[in-house]
Amino acid sequence: MAGEVAVRIGAQMRARREELCLNQREVADRINVPAVSNQRISDWERGVYRPSERYLPKIAEALETDVSYFYTAPARETPDLNGALSAHPSQLDRIEAKLDILLAVREPLADGDAFGVRGPGPEVLGPDAQDAPPSAQDPDEPETGEEEDQHGDG
Repeated sequence: MAGEVAVRIGAQMRARREELCLNQREVADRINVPAVSNQRISDWERGVYRPSERYLPKIAEALETDVSYFYTAPARETPDLNGALSAHPSQLDRIEAKLDILLAVREPLADGDAFGVRGPGPEVLGPDAQDAPPSAQDPDEPETGEEEDQHGDG
């Protein structure tokens, strides 16, 4: 293989030939040099060989273009990035959707619960949990406050 330049020139030759609706034999006939056959055109288009500098002007003329055309990169279609991005939800969209789900599960604010989140219910704590006041102390611990005052110096 002749290299990257030969492949690029060959790709450009083929693209231009196809634009003009010509086959390789017709291009060879337009070049009108005994050493250039449809097989040689095929080798150039596949990048097997690179056309020499003496043939490039004749090839350009046969393909109704300029020699510089063979050295330019083929035009590429610009992808629609906005369409591609809008087809898939962004990370922010996914996070917002999860937050919406979490917020829908939360109970409404009540009883001074600033965050709207309640502790475990009686089904988790057991049947006696409903009867116990939330600030009940352990009966084995002494109460603070009044007992110290009764036994204190003051």
